[in-house]
Amino acid sequence: MSELSGYIILNHLRRKGDETADPQRDSSYHPTTRDSDVRSEALTVKVSGHPLTHSIHEDGSSGTVVVGLPLETTGATTARIGYTGRGSNAPDGHFVKLVWSPTTITISTDRLGVRACYYAVQNGKAFFSTDLAKICQYTGHSDINMSAFSSHWLGINQLSHECLVNGIERLSPGETVSFSAEGVKRSTYSAPQSTTTGVGPSSSFLQAVIPFLQVGGFKTSLGLSGGLDSRTLLALLLQNKIDFQLHSFGSPLDGDNQLSVRIADELGIPRVVLPESIETGDSAMNLMRGFSSAHGAIAPASAGLKLNRYKSLADSGNGIIDGGFGEIGRARFAKRLRHPLLRSLTHVTQLHLERAFRYDKTNPFTEPVAKRLRHEYRKTVRLVREEMLIDNREWDNVIDQIMVTYRLPNFYAYGQAAIDAVSVGWMPFAQPTYIDAVLAASAESRRDSAAYKSAIQSAEMDLDSFPLAKGARLTTFDGQVTSPKTSTNTKTSLLASVEEQVRDLVRSTAVRNYSWYDCPRLIRTVDAFYGGDESLEREVDWWLAFELWRQSLHS
Repeated sequence: MSELSGYIILNHLRRKGDETADPQRDSSYHPTTRDSDVRSEALTVKVSGHPLTHSIHEDGSSGTVVVGLPLETTGATTARIGYTGRGSNAPDGHFVKLVWSPTTITISTDRLGVRACYYAVQNGKAFFSTDLAKICQYTGHSDINMSAFSSHWLGINQLSHECLVNGIERLSPGETVSFSAEGVKRSTYSAPQSTTTGVGPSSSFLQAVIPFLQVGGFKTSLGLSGGLDSRTLLALLLQNKIDFQLHSFGSPLDGDNQLSVRIADELGIPRVVLPESIETGDSAMNLMRGFSSAHGAIAPASAGLKLNRYKSLADSGNGIIDGGFGEIGRARFAKRLRHPLLRSLTHVTQLHLERAFRYDKTNPFTEPVAKRLRHEYRKTVRLVREEMLIDNREWDNVIDQIMVTYRLPNFYAYGQAAIDAVSVGWMPFAQPTYIDAVLAASAESRRDSAAYKSAIQSAEMDLDSFPLAKGARLTTFDGQVTSPKTSTNTKTSLLASVEEQVRDLVRSTAVRNYSWYDCPRLIRTVDAFYGGDESLEREVDWWLAFELWRQSLHS
């Protein structure tokens, strides 16, 4: 993944008022940059990833390192990469920024936390990294934080900003941590606020996304699925006459690909279909290991089929966009809690929220561990409910505000970091400028995807005549089910190709000695799946993601 890592020797930082160079130590405070590195007596930084997803600026004894993709709007329809001056104060995009001087080193994250950063102080050094596995290797910490992990595993995503590993700190969205001879100081996190202004039932807030459909210097390549979010981006691209192509992943027999190809062919849009990985055996296992490590077990291991497919797009000079977090403009999260009897936030009970945020994966754990996870999950949801009941704003918008606060940094951030390693990519719907516009709009203007559907129909390209893929079904534009969505069995094939490796893994010492696991039940599940019970595919797939991620913390 695109990475910023390194360490600070705290007692080598000058104290305030002592910035004047010491002839004996002058070179210590003039970091040199070679091969994307920054080195000095007090600071060592290593950056990696796609060359256009990091930047280093020096000015005498100070400078800035930026990892990610800060964006600045330069016109009505175009944004540009915001590496300007000594770094980036760009309001949009996703990035982690490190600023050094002789006395102070600060690290900060973008306002929405779409790129994460971790740090830990021990033995006079402050270690930092955008890769959790890397800082675990630096510090030796690897024990999973059960409080943070409970909602990460049992919910749709983590519902806090704690680090998933004990002994390591994680910066909340938009936070800054400062290291100096006086110690370590963190800024106070401030959650994004809903400021409903009563925007009417129109698509006006979608105008805020238009500048992010294209970044200067790149041809836009849109990942088009069968869903409403990418279809809306397609409509806006056509309407604003932006030069672009379409891309999709996987087998041509897959329902999403069939829709993408049909739309591209009928509208005469250039398209690229990127086949799924054909790796097998050890190669496939390594693919899933890299994916699960980078993505923090937020997706099953087989999702690694798409890993590295972005590189070919980047090599062709494409900037990649997709509909990630587009659900915020459709008030989708609020639907989980909407019920005729729930007339206000005060009617939302603890149980409502526990069920709304729950997302069952698999349970390979002993009953005491599973019970503790459920207990910690309830505690976390209780804190979220207290946060929701602060005032009487439109409750749909408060729910979406909670999702902005927690889903972006705890779900989409993992995928964005991995993409930054191989390509230039961004999510137009995950930009602070757009989020501000959404949270300022009335919930009514977003209910039932009204704004998105209006934008699609306004494109005047008959985009509403093509079906939508929703789950395992194809539906008409107004939601009528037409037929099952075709799909391929690539996940099962991938897992079948690593049968020997998975059977060995589940019986390995590392697994048998892990206190969280109910190993006899886990072995039975794996054996039954490979014995022909395909109903257990999901359980094996998710367990494999967790185990490969857990191992990455110890590597």
